[in-house]
Amino acid sequence: MNNNNLTIWMPLYVGDYLRDTRHFNVQEHGAYMLLLMAHWVRGEDGIPNSNKRLAFMASCTPAQWAKIRPTLEPLFTVSDAAWRHPRLMVEIEKRAQKSAAARKNALKRWNKTEDSHETKPSYTAPKTSMQSVTHAWTAGACDAVRKRTRGL
Repeated sequence: MNNNNLTIWMPLYVGDYLRDTRHFNVQEHGAYMLLLMAHWVRGEDGIPNSNKRLAFMASCTPAQWAKIRPTLEPLFTVSDAAWRHPRLMVEIEKRAQKSAAARKNALKRWNKTEDSHETKPSYTAPKTSMQSVTHAWTAGACDAVRKRTRGL
């Protein structure tokens, strides 16, 4: 899942954050928060395990990154491919589950199926003479507007 929808908020558990980072200096706090936000945006893919990319995401020079990496690295699960934050992975999964449930409910509400995205037939009221007159008038009004605006 690579969700690039930035309007979804990232939870921050202040007590947990302070417990884990009380020993950080200002630069380490900033870099850590930027890495967490980059991870949130990238989703379960995590952030690439590349010193150049990590320094960029943390807004550090390569020399600054080399100094703060040993402080930040223990807070992540690091593989050859990516850095992943265990707590953030739980939150990302919760977000994915909520999103899937909301999607399912929206499709259900609008009588659509997951595969087709087609609407199911629903009840259509029989046309009354008033509806026919209104439809004819609307069509005529639209034609009149089209004729007047053709030269624009």
